[in-house]
Amino acid sequence: MLQEMWIDDPCVAERVLDVLQSTQGVALIELPTVFALFALPTRRGARALDQAKQRLPGKNYGSVVGDIQRFAELAVSGSLPTAVADPAEWRFLEGNFIRLQIGPATLETPAVRGGTHQSLLLPAGPHRRLFSAIEAERLGRRHELFGDLQVDAPLCTSANLSGHPDGSITRLDKARDFAQLLGLDLLVRQPAHDGERGSFTIVSLHGAKAHIERRGPGVDTLERALAQRGLLP
Repeated sequence: MLQEMWIDDPCVAERVLDVLQSTQGVALIELPTVFALFALPTRRGARALDQAKQRLPGKNYGSVVGDIQRFAELAVSGSLPTAVADPAEWRFLEGNFIRLQIGPATLETPAVRGGTHQSLLLPAGPHRRLFSAIEAERLGRRHELFGDLQVDAPLCTSANLSGHPDGSITRLDKARDFAQLLGLDLLVRQPAHDGERGSFTIVSLHGAKAHIERRGPGVDTLERALAQRGLLP
């Protein structure tokens, strides 16, 4: 039976961890603009998402940032634009997926494409606290999804069947239907969000400039911030 919890429930991190480490291994969580599926950053976690999404070939999984410093340290030395070399200055990037070069272009796994990996950086608040708590358990494994890097941030992907024409799920009724279809045990909800809904913007930080790889809610604000820092091509 599907259990629903609020994102600010004091027991939510413990419950999500229980689900991620269970046989099923997948939790459904409402993010500020979209519903998403989560799993541990391991081969087993990736397989659990593959099964849930009926994953199409050529797809990769992102993650979600708990510790921003640890995420920034994944970047290949010297690969970040100078203007964003210090993750303490990344607040303007919040609410977006950030794509980094974390290894050689030959590195390909379910979470890495061409040596790059992307992770969602949400603002400080209950979501970040939840993902920080998961990351702090250090449940990732070296030499599985990220080369020789230790990555403990949970994998995430949009809550929909891979390639579905309706795209990402943004409505609670559809999220509940999807959870029931997959037989999921847990749905974590957030308070009502009145802003734009949809999949998050993806911004790539590599070389001298930043590049918008996918446009989503808040992209205009992000582009203005990037332009102010001289980061747009």
